[in-house]
Amino acid sequence: MADGVLFDKPSAKRIELVVHDAESRARGAGGGPPRERPTIPNEKFLARITGSASLATNRWKYAWTEVLMTADLTTTRVGGRTGTTGTNYATNTAEMYHTSTYAWGVNTTNTNYQTAFDPMPIGGGGTSTTHKYDVVVEITQVIDTAGNKKYWFTLMGSHDGNCD
Repeated sequence: MADGVLFDKPSAKRIELVVHDAESRARGAGGGPPRERPTIPNEKFLARITGSASLATNRWKYAWTEVLMTADLTTTRVGGRTGTTGTNYATNTAEMYHTSTYAWGVNTTNTNYQTAFDPMPIGGGGTSTTHKYDVVVEITQVIDTAGNKKYWFTLMGSHDGNCD
């Protein structure tokens, strides 16, 4: 009996096995310490993407500044959060499975792919000193099991030529 609820023996055994299985998975393989995995996302906020730098082939890390919606679009939030391409950068979940030959759903090695085109990061590319377009996204802040903050957003990008 648990909190006034009676279980027959087969049901109680199934519940015990489910609880044991969940506890074992939480501990990780071999009964060691818990596997590292992010916690449930704990906060979402709006941010302007202000720059990007290469993270891997056809993947980028993004600089951002927290913003507030106003009558005339957005304004930087006073005392708000920020990230650079070196610290607290955001990553785009839409880029997670990009490879050196596929980006934004396109095979970039196909003979029909324009030779002057490249996959572009959100905001049109640029470097840490130049950025073509600011884009507002909803960022999710997640705290991993070590207490580190991670920032993610999801937005499809595009391909563009090498001219402005």
